[in-house]
Amino acid sequence: MFGGVNLIKQENKVLSTHKISAYQICLLRDFDKSDFKFEEIKHDFIHESVKKECKVYKIQNDIKIFQILNLYFLVIKSVDFEYDGDETLCNGQKEYPVKDIDRYFYGRRKSDKLNNIRPDKDFLYYVFVSRDNDLNDYQISMLLRGSKTLKFSSNNRYMAEDIHISFAEKGFLVVQNFQHNEFDDKIKRLILLFLIGLAYKTSASNFIDQIKDVVDVSNIEETDIKALEKIRDDFCFYNIKSFFLNPVKQEYHQSYKTWDFIAENYNVREIYNESKKQISELASLVRGKQDKKFEHKMITLGIFVTVIVAICSFLTGKYL
Repeated sequence: MFGGVNLIKQENKVLSTHKISAYQICLLRDFDKSDFKFEEIKHDFIHESVKKECKVYKIQNDIKIFQILNLYFLVIKSVDFEYDGDETLCNGQKEYPVKDIDRYFYGRRKSDKLNNIRPDKDFLYYVFVSRDNDLNDYQISMLLRGSKTLKFSSNNRYMAEDIHISFAEKGFLVVQNFQHNEFDDKIKRLILLFLIGLAYKTSASNFIDQIKDVVDVSNIEETDIKALEKIRDDFCFYNIKSFFLNPVKQEYHQSYKTWDFIAENYNVREIYNESKKQISELASLVRGKQDKKFEHKMITLGIFVTVIVAICSFLTGKYL
């Protein structure tokens, strides 16, 4: 059994506890960045064009704001909790049910620098970190989902000699298999990759939202085709600029592999492919309908001109 396992008493029974730290990630909308001086990240495992789009502002050591591809994420690190392996996280002063961990982070968000920041309450993810590798699947499921229903397979669990990562809908757990100096750096890289994945996913969805503002389904022929094609082109340029779906340099094997898990478990590729398909097909559809409408107008105009010419010729001949 690796890591120190403590004991706490709860309702007259003794439970083994595990040290767990957590990171809460939330999206910042309508964020005024003028009060913050962002710095470029120093990681080298991602492509340079992506790296240029990733910056960070440190409010405190455990509170940071990341700028990822023109989106802003607040990342807050917790204290070390004692996790009872079931439903409770305790920081020595208060206990927090796993399902209600946001109560802890709500208190952490109260600071002068964060007073005017409004996190998106519907966009909350968590990264849990454990230096104890004796958590079983039931305990991990309770931690990640708040129930015992999470089933693990090769699709949602990355297994390596130094770390194990278990993925769920709203975040993942990283477990250290043995003590080594690079573990903290691995956590930083994983969180950055997760943010990039969330940024890709959110950006693709935002392009679809832009489409909705341009296209009137009830009167599709009157759609501003230039505005629609600009969205399509912007989407293509965005993909090229950000190495979409492949931000990690291939020689960084573990990061390259864990990116595949992030992309799969958070539907990054699925949402990208669906967005690309919808934008491209809709632009072609509208362009085709408008071209047909224009062609029909030209045919109608041609018939009209032919009739007018015939009438004029007839009248001219009649009065000669």
